[in-house]
Amino acid sequence: MTSLAKTLYDLANIMNCIEENEGEIPKYLIPSLQKTELDLTNKVDEYVGFHDAVTAQIEHTRGLIEKFKHTLTSLEAIEKRLKENAKYLMREHDLIEIKGQYRKIRLVNSGGPEALKKPEDMFYEVKGVSDKYVQYLEDIVEKKTVYVLKNKAAFEQAIKDGMVPNCEVVPRSKFVRFV
Repeated sequence: MTSLAKTLYDLANIMNCIEENEGEIPKYLIPSLQKTELDLTNKVDEYVGFHDAVTAQIEHTRGLIEKFKHTLTSLEAIEKRLKENAKYLMREHDLIEIKGQYRKIRLVNSGGPEALKKPEDMFYEVKGVSDKYVQYLEDIVEKKTVYVLKNKAAFEQAIKDGMVPNCEVVPRSKFVRFV
């Protein structure tokens, strides 16, 4: 069985022989021409058939991908709902951990420090000039006094104690871990 490319190559050689013979088909080429023409029609049918099979497989695969996307979306929604339900129940009953015989559900902090919620204009950025450059910029800089935090922990405690207006501590979020 020959390929489509080989069959076309053979047909081109036969056509070249016919052209060299001034358009006449030599008797010795007739069987080769008939066989090549038959091979060509069979190859074209096989080629198009194979293309159709590949196209059908592509469409089938696209359908599977869409089905799996929907399945994945549904499973992710179920997972989210399970975690939210467990988180809600554990908070309602003030539980940190629920143990099963082999597994457990834990309510854990998301990590990181508690966030401080404060007015945006409470702090501003100061562009300070290093002392070693002041001598070059004396005409365009001046010395100012600014207030800086000496103790960040004390500042956070003052917010927690309600001593700073319009500020509050936002507790870390919690999430459920299935172990």
